Amino acid sequence: MGVIKYTNHDDGRHPYIINEYWHRNQCLFNGYGKKRSADEKRQNHYELLKTRILIPLSRMELSIKDPNNYQDELKLSYGIPHIQALPDYASAREHIDHDIPKDVSMPEQLEEQVKKLNSDINDCFNYRVRSIISERLSSQFNDIRFIETGDELPYYTISFYGLLPKLIRLWINGVDSSVSCNNGICRQNNSIAFASVPALSESKLINTINEIKNNSEIRDTISQFRERRKVILEQFNLLSHSINKEIIFEIEHQKYKTKCKDCKKYSKWF
Repeated sequence: MGVIKYTNHDDGRHPYIINEYWHRNQCLFNGYGKKRSADEKRQNHYELLKTRILIPLSRMELSIKDPNNYQDELKLSYGIPHIQALPDYASAREHIDHDIPKDVSMPEQLEEQVKKLNSDINDCFNYRVRSIISERLSSQFNDIRFIETGDELPYYTISFYGLLPKLIRLWINGVDSSVSCNNGICRQNNSIAFASVPALSESKLINTINEIKNNSEIRDTISQFRERRKVILEQFNLLSHSINKEIIFEIEHQKYKTKCKDCKKYSKWF
């Protein structure tokens, strides 16, 4: 039984009773209530980060499929600006920094690698591949002209528009196209014409195109792109696995113990 105290009211005439045990229990209950409230607020915060940031960040589709652009199959898509623009992103990144292994590549690092890979692929096919093709063909056909369009094909002209797509498909997917010529007009698999040359030079053109198909510099460069792409995907998979295992899974089972100092403070949630 608790100690009963008699204490005068403010006017000094009317006593009332305070039970010390009751008072102590009320203090303990209030402290427990505050802690429980703080835990709930913190868990709600974690759930928000999980839904808005962590799940989208860890479950993105990086591969690109474009049936009309074969070189895009070498590229990756890691567009995270729309996630970075969210107000909770900075908090989520702090948790990623603290709670996943230090040897895992961070989202911004992956984004830079993807940008560099895609830029190098564009430069390769827009400039270097065209340069190799034009140099090789020019060495066999003096003063031949190169055009980008495929609407008209003037005499003694090579059209990159008609030539490149099927060469790129060969280099990337391994699907070859046979070259055939008729009266100096040359095509691949009887599709759009890509060259207009003297009829007597048709065989020389076909042989030159076959040499270009097997160009070691182009094939080696594409192999390097594939390897870089593979490494980036492996790094992303490791990041995704780490986020899911170390943070998302723990949040879902209400066992998440972050190393983020700010979120560990109960004063933040009172």
